[in-house]
Amino acid sequence: MSYLAASSRRSRWIRRTICAGALALALGACAGKLRPGERWVDDVTLHGVKSVDKGKLEEGLAMHDDPWFGPPVLYRPGALDLDVQRILTFYASHGFFAARVIKREVKKKKDGKTVDIVLTVDEGKPTTLREVKITGLEQLPRDVAGKARASVKLAAGKRFEHANYLAAKKALANALRERGYAYAETSGKVQVDRDARWARIEIVAKPGPRVRFGKVTLSGNGPLPKDKLLRQVTIKPGTPYDERHMQATRANLNGLRVFSSVRLSLPEQPSDPAPVQLVVKPAKLREIRLGFGFGIERSRHEVRGRAEWTIHNWLGGLRRLRLRFKPAYVVLPAVWDIQRHGPTITTDVRLDQPDWLNTGLDAFTEIGYDIETQLGYRLHGPRASLGVAYGFFKRRFLGRAVAAPLLRVELSWNMRLNGFFDVDREAFDIGDTELRLDADQLYRLMYISPSLVFDFRDDPLDPRLGIYLSVRLEHGAIFYGGDFDYVKIVPEVRGYLPIFTKRLVLAVRAMFGHIEVYGRSNESPITQRFRLGGPVDHRGFTTGLLSPTSGAANTPTGGNAALLLSADLRWRIAKLAGNWLGLVGFVDAGDNVVTPSDIELRLMHIAVGGTLMYNTPIGTIRAGVGVRLNRLGNRLLLPASTRQNPDPGQRIAFMITIGTAY
Repeated sequence: MSYLAASSRRSRWIRRTICAGALALALGACAGKLRPGERWVDDVTLHGVKSVDKGKLEEGLAMHDDPWFGPPVLYRPGALDLDVQRILTFYASHGFFAARVIKREVKKKKDGKTVDIVLTVDEGKPTTLREVKITGLEQLPRDVAGKARASVKLAAGKRFEHANYLAAKKALANALRERGYAYAETSGKVQVDRDARWARIEIVAKPGPRVRFGKVTLSGNGPLPKDKLLRQVTIKPGTPYDERHMQATRANLNGLRVFSSVRLSLPEQPSDPAPVQLVVKPAKLREIRLGFGFGIERSRHEVRGRAEWTIHNWLGGLRRLRLRFKPAYVVLPAVWDIQRHGPTITTDVRLDQPDWLNTGLDAFTEIGYDIETQLGYRLHGPRASLGVAYGFFKRRFLGRAVAAPLLRVELSWNMRLNGFFDVDREAFDIGDTELRLDADQLYRLMYISPSLVFDFRDDPLDPRLGIYLSVRLEHGAIFYGGDFDYVKIVPEVRGYLPIFTKRLVLAVRAMFGHIEVYGRSNESPITQRFRLGGPVDHRGFTTGLLSPTSGAANTPTGGNAALLLSADLRWRIAKLAGNWLGLVGFVDAGDNVVTPSDIELRLMHIAVGGTLMYNTPIGTIRAGVGVRLNRLGNRLLLPASTRQNPDPGQRIAFMITIGTAY
């Protein structure tokens, strides 16, 4: 399903994008107006590029392929000359000082309007490092000097890379700053013999004095409570200076989402101890988000709205109060074949309290009221949650501190009270008192939910490198006040790795889920059952249709065991209006059954497909198609099997949505 939302900051981006798009269309409309002798560039081909990142090289050139959107590039001989110099500079930065463009061809096409450009590169042989010399550490303690030298990842015999040289200087300075030398600086020089193809690097360290942290002085906080903010500071006066504490403090404060800027600084002249000036600038403490959207899938059409009001520092103490109203109208399966329709409304109030009672715990409570329209039933009723969370090991990804913790543990108590109506009597036995689907019965669900999340991704919204692990549990019990005794467990692992180039990423996912009933319960709660299918899990099915079914209409009833395996190849094609346009090829395999023993790898539902994606500040917009490869008949063709195949005969599922699949 699709969802669009915009805050005040995002609305500025939307206005800029609309203006950029309008300009692109205007320029595109004028694209056919060429002066005599002028031509557009249709295609640019580079031959002989083997040892460097071809994509990065092409990004830096003025002459490039005719873009999918926007105006084409006008061929200019002078610009091509500059591109040749850019190619040589790019190669030199990667150690190929003898690289040459040995052939350039500008081929005029028969249409009389365009040219193809072909450049052939002779890379030559690379320049290798003969010596890496580090000076300025002689007066430091042996252990500190050793750690500082070890931070420099340069070695004789390796190819010279200018970026690696700059990174080595930065790493050496950081290594010293993490060990008390707050004013450490580095400089360096590179000596290159182009004919002999060797390079010599010398990095000079200027450690300065070793200092301790002094008092932290906070200013600019305005109405925000100073005591709560200072508890986010990891700096302890009197301890040796460590740059990592400066980064962690900045990340912690930014993570509160109440500041537009956070700046930490030391006195310009070295002093011991060194007092820390912490200057913050509060952001707007009230935020309104309004949005609209629509969902288009083969078996579900939906129009949605959203209104959200967030008050930061509500009644002091950094409390965050959020009021949310999300109305929608759902038509199943389609507006031209209406079988079930009705409103779906999510409305709730959530209160978050960071650093609850000065314990470091984040406490939260949420109260809401929902109306849902599903295949097979509709429901309405209140819900509530109350919980605490704690983050361990403030995360550093590739040396960069970020606000989210590496490990997050959460524990919550949850309740929902529902009344069911418009129930499909062929699919569900409303006379079964355990299901609690009769309109005269109250469906009571109460459970404790602990969860553990390990997140080591470079970007939670658009990950390109890293790993994500989670385990989520639910324990429902009659003695909690509900109607069901059950345990639900859902472990999941995701991984992301660039391959060949940073613009191509392999993403994989594995998820297993199981619900086990016990005690006096024979049925699992219907609202907690697994329902696979849709843009965020098995993309060969419409949302919720990969499920055990019942009745003549094959109505999904939900499963107690699910397995999902996914693999994506995500390719960033080009930038449009400053944001990436990409293509994703995927394969999904999964099943959703009544009991775990029904899951067999050879019987998994398999689908392949692709999506076109566009990254924006409001999320990744995706449009795509999934194609099922097997199990399209009414029943599973196995001896003595009575299992129905979900959504039989429907090979293709399409989707328009916002957000990545995982």
